[in-house]
This record gives sequence, C-alpha cells and structure tokens, in this order.
Amino acid sequence: MPRPSSLAAPVLLAGALVAALVAGLVTVREDPRPVVAANATTAPPPRPPREGVAAAAVLKQWDLRRAAAWTAGDVVALRSLYVPGSRAGERDARMLRAWLGRGWRVTALQTQVLRLRVLTGEPRRWRLLVVDQVVSGSAVGPGRRRALPRDGPTARVVELRRVAGRWLVASVRQARPVASTDSTSRSRNE
Repeated sequence: MPRPSSLAAPVLLAGALVAALVAGLVTVREDPRPVVAANATTAPPPRPPREGVAAAAVLKQWDLRRAAAWTAGDVVALRSLYVPGSRAGERDARMLRAWLGRGWRVTALQTQVLRLRVLTGEPRRWRLLVVDQVVSGSAVGPGRRRALPRDGPTARVVELRRVAGRWLVASVRQARPVASTDSTSRSRNE
C-alpha cells in the first residue's frame, strides 16, 4: 500500500480543485488590479463586490457538499456536483476512486480561499478566478490516520453553471500569471 505522503499530491490537487471554503475563510478581492488572469494580458474590469460575496457563498455551499462526498467515499454524490461530461468532475471522481481502491479515505479537507474574483457573472453562468491553498486534511486507512501536507497558493478559473436550480461546476483550469509592469520593465543588467 502506498505511503500517505505518496498520495498527498493527488489529494492536494483534488482539495484545491474548486477553491474549497470548508474553513470559511474568504477574501473577496475588490482591488481592480488582477493577481492573475486566464490566458490574457489584461484582466476584465472588476465585478461589483456583492457579486463576489454571492459567488463565495455559492462556492462554499458547493464545497461543503463536495467535502461530504469525499468523506463518505460517495462517487455518485461527487459526480452530481458537476455538469454531466465535465472533465473536472471525471478527474475528481477518478481521484476519489483511486483513494478508495487503496483503502484510504480523505477527511477534514480544508482549503483556504485567498482571493476570489468574478470574471463573468450571468444569471446561469459564473466564471471565477480563485486563488486558494489546502490548509488541512487527513488520510484515514485501516487503523491509521495521517495529516496531509499543506500546499501553496494555486490560481484557477472555475466555471459554474446553474442547472435545474443548482450551481454545478462545468470546468476548472489553471490560471496563468499576468506579467506585471514591475517585473517586465526592469533591466536585465540590474
């Protein structure tokens, strides 16, 4: 059976996948300057702060359901949180099955959201820029429990869609940092 430390990377990826708010730690970014943007050199204009608060609340509820599915080892419940055919949902379910197949459960997974920014806010679709990090969690196996290591901040663009009255995750992709004027205007001879 693999050591829990060799299983840490997949669970950290799964935990940070959608900016879990289990810990309830949210900062809604009101600063119009972007931290990162997805495939762009400039960020879209900032959305109204209350829209970010609403998005954070939706994301928190989504993540609570996701954490419960992971803790219960319920792949069907986990898949129901994603739009059918979502690659992110397939990846999350595959990771959960892998943990279960090795005799491990992941419990008490907590991710801290450092920044959340609404990139697109429509009645049935949101694109969010989320910067988060896993701050705690446990791998529980036959007669043992191991703390999962923390990870560093990761930026992702998460797309949520409202389907039959529920917000579901459609996609999650890595966000690319935007070059700042400070880092691009310096001479290499400094």
